[in-house]
Amino acid sequence: MHYAKAVFIGEVLEVREATKSEREEYSNAYIVRMRVDRYWKGIKSSEINVETDMTGCGPYFRVGEKFLVYGMGKRLNTACSGTCKLEYAEKDLKALGPGKGFKAK
Repeated sequence: MHYAKAVFIGEVLEVREATKSEREEYSNAYIVRMRVDRYWKGIKSSEINVETDMTGCGPYFRVGEKFLVYGMGKRLNTACSGTCKLEYAEKDLKALGPGKGFKAK
């Protein structure tokens, strides 16, 4: 958590390939739009985009699934960050504590 720019639990809303211009700016192959359920740091809105390669050590995101996300760097890269499906995050969640949620408007 100390090295991550953002730490949150989010549900995958959309997974899309990065555009050519996004890739030219050192983007990963995929952009993932997520709805934030709970957060610990680095989150200012209830929806956020993260990046991933969805190969190697990057998580494989699917619409409707929930993840504990450790976003690294300016573009919140999730590859090799410790990001995992929420069902496998019990130990991390215990260490993180309750976190914060967004108030209903």
